[in-house]
Amino acid sequence: MAIVSAGKTWGGRARLDLAPRKHVILIAAWLVLQTLDAVTTAIGLRAGLVEGNGIAAGLLARYGELGAYGFKALITFAVIGGILLLQRRYARIWLGLKIISVYMCLVVALNMISIAVQ
Repeated sequence: MAIVSAGKTWGGRARLDLAPRKHVILIAAWLVLQTLDAVTTAIGLRAGLVEGNGIAAGLLARYGELGAYGFKALITFAVIGGILLLQRRYARIWLGLKIISVYMCLVVALNMISIAVQ
């Protein structure tokens, strides 16, 4: 189920279905992790650290911080949109979001450690 999706019609009007609570919480956690990544990246860049993501580093060098953060925002919403579109066909897609969320926890933790050590 999507967070909000058109369900069966009732009286000619589409009925909206809400996603299970665990999926809403997982998407919210993903958004929080992405925000923390952007914040810790900004703090790290100001502290003299370099961007660890090669694509974002290239965008940062060419377009500045706005380009890098725009890229991160685009990827974040593309992941969420892709999951919401593919969830009915691929039931394990939520497991994929859990796995990349764990990875993002590590990225944020490493950013914080790098900032603290700097």
